[in-house]
Amino acid sequence: MFMVLAILKAIKNRDSIKGILTSKAYIGLLFVFLAIVVSGINSYNIEEWLVQLKMKLPFLFLPISFYIFGKIDRKTHFWIHAAFMAILVVSSFSVFSNYFQNSDSINKAFYKGKSMPLPIDHIHYAIMIAYAVTVSLLFSLSAKITTHKAIIFVIGAYLFLFVHFIAVRSGIVLSYIGIATVMIHYLYKYGTIKQGLFTLAIMLLFPFVAYKTVPSLNHKIGYMLYDIEQYANDRGNNFSDSERLMSYEIAIDLIKEKPLMGHGIGDLREIMIAKHQQKYGDKQKYINPHNQYLYIIVSIGFIGGILFFYGLLAPMIYLRKKNVFLVSLYILLMVSFLVENTIQRAVITAFFLFFILLNMGLEKKTISINKD
Repeated sequence: MFMVLAILKAIKNRDSIKGILTSKAYIGLLFVFLAIVVSGINSYNIEEWLVQLKMKLPFLFLPISFYIFGKIDRKTHFWIHAAFMAILVVSSFSVFSNYFQNSDSINKAFYKGKSMPLPIDHIHYAIMIAYAVTVSLLFSLSAKITTHKAIIFVIGAYLFLFVHFIAVRSGIVLSYIGIATVMIHYLYKYGTIKQGLFTLAIMLLFPFVAYKTVPSLNHKIGYMLYDIEQYANDRGNNFSDSERLMSYEIAIDLIKEKPLMGHGIGDLREIMIAKHQQKYGDKQKYINPHNQYLYIIVSIGFIGGILFFYGLLAPMIYLRKKNVFLVSLYILLMVSFLVENTIQRAVITAFFLFFILLNMGLEKKTISINKD
């Protein structure tokens, strides 16, 4: 529907589409879709290739649509983020309610490597919270009205505590990275060494306090250490963290076999299963490489990978100056790639691309939510 509205606007105002071919940031994003199209050349499983292609359709439609609609004014930019944060806060109430009603069974599940029941996939949910924590700090620091500053800061602090409560490690790490990115930005522009050291001390202390006081996080860390121990002793075939480490090893082996063109994104799952059975034996569940960088290079090789990651990073390359929202989001995205094949899933792909494009279109002015 967004694309339909954009087309209608382009028909009514043809000037809105002019210049798109010379806009490297927007056109670059189309290369992500193009890289998956090209990967069909060496994919025997056309059906799975089409599934992957469908998942990347947002990279074809949304950049063009956002370009047609043009710049995003500051208030619209803020209120879209405010609505996003409000949805997360409201959703957290059901999480707390469910936990307090079923705390015994949920805590026992943590000992088996399970995650807390959440509204959507736990990794996606935690990444969204991490971004909300980051932007809440950005908005609270830049707000000119004290009441706005306080409200936004409280929302961000609440979500920061909440991500520790749900004990999704990637979300916790990304939240700290997001906060660190914002603080480094502001300390570089306005701060002092004393402020920087104080902030660093608080950030180093908080994870230790959370580990000691939040049962769900404590259980999660305990299971993670046990999981890694099983991997070290060659007994990790059906443990979550061990699976990730095994997927990395298999992916590296596969990259060595076909480094330039890859094995074809449509055939990746079948090849990963066969390689796992050959190297580690049979298991209950098989996973793809839990690392976006490895996933892409295994699938489409270094040649396709250059095309893919250039396209994905084009907005960062060309629009990073004076756009701390965009830079912060990209840092979260690229770090998440280290432990997840993040944008191989439809929900989180749409989330990241939408907010990348929203931040790309932000007017180049000092960010403020006051009424002027």
